[in-house]
Formats: sequence, C-alpha cells, structure tokens
Amino acid sequence: MSGPLFLFSYRLKYPDVKLRSTIPSQADARLLPFTASLTTGLPESQASAESGAPKPRITYGTNPGMGIGITESVPAIDTVPEAGRVSYLKSLDYMGFQPGEKLLGKPVDYVFLGACTNGRIEDFRAFASIVKGRKKADHVVAWLVPGSWMVADQIKAEGLDKVFEEAGFALRQPGCSACLAMNDDKIPAGKLSVSTSNRNFEGRQGPGARTVLASPLVAAAAAVTGVITDPRTLM
Repeated sequence: MSGPLFLFSYRLKYPDVKLRSTIPSQADARLLPFTASLTTGLPESQASAESGAPKPRITYGTNPGMGIGITESVPAIDTVPEAGRVSYLKSLDYMGFQPGEKLLGKPVDYVFLGACTNGRIEDFRAFASIVKGRKKADHVVAWLVPGSWMVADQIKAEGLDKVFEEAGFALRQPGCSACLAMNDDKIPAGKLSVSTSNRNFEGRQGPGARTVLASPLVAAAAAVTGVITDPRTLM
C-alpha cells in the first residue's frame, strides 16, 4: 500500500490519533546540503558551500532527465549524441520547443502543486512564500493538492490555506490528481503545465498535454506571473 493511501486508511480507522507531519528542525538542518544537491547537481559537500541559493531547474522534454537550469537554453542539436537526435527532436516537437531557445517567459496554462513527490508541508510552505501578497494570474488554472490528509491538516493549522485563498488559489482534497490525469484533473491537449510531479512523458497529464517539471517555487512563480519565471526574481 502506498504512503498516502496507507495514511488515508489509517486516519479512517484511527481518527483521533495525532500523527507527526513535519521533520524536526534538527533533521531539516542536516538535510539541507542533500536537498541543495538535488537542484544544483553538485555533491552534497559542494552544494552546502556554494554561495547563493540553489539554481532552479526545469524540464524541456518528455522524460525527467531532459532538464536545464531555468535561465539556460534548450540544448542545441549538435550537443546531442547522433544516436539520440531523432528521439530528441521528436520530444521537442511534442513540447513545442526549439533547440537553443530559452523557456523563460513562455506562457503557462496550468500549474499543479502536489503528487507524492512534492505534496509535503514543506512544498506548500515554499509555494506560499512566493504567492503571499500576490495574485494568481487570471488565465492560469492552478490545482493545489496535498499529498495526504495529514498534510492538508497541517496546511490549515499553519494558516497557509488563508494565504492561498487571498492569492486566488483553492486548496483541493488530497489525491493523485493531475500527476497522472486522475478523474477530471486532466490538462487539455496542447496546453502547457508547470507541474511538481515526477513524470512528464507524452500524455502523462492528459492526451496531448505538455508538462514542464519544476519545483514548488518555480510552480508558484509561474502561477502568479502567468509565464515560466525564475522564482529568485520574486524573493
């Protein structure tokens, strides 16, 4: 049984039992170098010593490995091994991107915060830190889906739901949602989604949907500006 499903079942059976929803602050401090290494690509020891915040990354293709720094350009075709160029161009054609172009400023249609990978309380805190005092872009459809009922309760306990509401966002019930186009939570064909989920292959979020994988901070920046935005410019 998966984590969120187990917690959901446990909560139904034992509704009065209080469960821990956050990592102790001491553990958070020990995990910071490792967390930084995930976004910088550096070893943990180097990541902790780097000056400035970790550089945000986004994907441009149809697998999680096709990623770049948010201020970088899509790799030129001559940098791709010859054996992989056909699939590389096919991936870019599906996404509607071109070799050598930057993704900064690309209009965004949907933003998804959630999934078992980025539906933790820490992710909602990060998202809230960007959207607080701002408003959701009118044309952006945003789905904020906690990874479990425990996370949903913590969001409300910390008042983050009020931050989201004031910024024009609605908190949804925990579940898989747009991570795999569950129920009606599907991205329409051709629309561009900035998603905190962990898969971006063709049709993952709906037939013909185009998915850019990103961190909660990048997702929040896109939600309030309406375009792919470096969140460091809003911090």
